[in-house]
Amino acid sequence: MNKAFLALSSCVLAASLTACYGISTATMPTPVRGDIFMETNATNTGWHSGSFAGNNVGNGKMGNKVGEAECKSYIALIATGDCSVATAAKNGGIQSIGTVEHRAFNVLGVFTVYTTRVTGQ
Repeated sequence: MNKAFLALSSCVLAASLTACYGISTATMPTPVRGDIFMETNATNTGWHSGSFAGNNVGNGKMGNKVGEAECKSYIALIATGDCSVATAAKNGGIQSIGTVEHRAFNVLGVFTVYTTRVTGQ
């Protein structure tokens, strides 16, 4: 009885953590998803069905300035940071945005980093 209860409890815990992780990464604007490992780059072209849809930022011309902003998540329970386009532009001293790219990095949902990279003048 104890072994069966332990096995069932482990399955419920794993499913709960996977569900939380799935929600947190489902909103990342990336064309693919990797639950064990993910490292992707995507240009903000409006293909994502979420909040980025149709929100093409910049003129498409890469500038000589680069700015980045970063958010981090730990075990899909704690998230911190400001990975907005505005913060990335501010960090790079950019007043005219040329391109916006997003990088998503994840290892088992234990550690996730989401970076916004902006180029421009």
